[in-house]
Amino acid sequence: MDGEWFVFPDKTGHHRTRHFAAYAVDLFIVEGGKTYRRSGLRLEDHYCWGRPILAQADGIVIRAEDGNPDATVGHPGEFDRANFVEVYYDGGIGGLYGHIQKSSLKVKVGQRVNKGDALALIGNSGASGKPHLHFTMTDMSSFSVRGLFSFQSKKGKNWIDVSGQNLVEDMYIRHWNPELEGKQAQPNTPMDADKPHR
Repeated sequence: MDGEWFVFPDKTGHHRTRHFAAYAVDLFIVEGGKTYRRSGLRLEDHYCWGRPILAQADGIVIRAEDGNPDATVGHPGEFDRANFVEVYYDGGIGGLYGHIQKSSLKVKVGQRVNKGDALALIGNSGASGKPHLHFTMTDMSSFSVRGLFSFQSKKGKNWIDVSGQNLVEDMYIRHWNPELEGKQAQPNTPMDADKPHR
């Protein structure tokens, strides 16, 4: 995704209790210590609501659903009513993007996608109390597996290039492509948080 995101801590441990979510992360946009503006009671009050979800790598869409309604803020819907899109990346590994917005799919099952292509929009479908992206890497049995990612991590006011690491909870991150490293700022260089790099 473009922009600055926060890897929300799973304080209840709910991901670890399910085989398909054990290593999942929940991603939010946080501004001024909050995930929303105004009262936060409307879906559109939430900073990440309706933001595009981008394919993290080249792959093929193998499953997708966007017919379920978005839940009201603070009142999660049924677990099995979550919209999602799953992309197969090769080598027996895929990426599952969950809680997507109703009728927001930009791709179809069987479609080949390239890194950075828009897949859907962030929503609040299924068992979600407020808009966010639930993401996990999966194997072909739909078991959640650990992934290694390249991204930028915020350290104070600086952005640090990170390659081949897990996403750590309670961390601000943004997109970074190590293939373009020569065109990017070097590690430990202060960067403008309002200018995401692709």
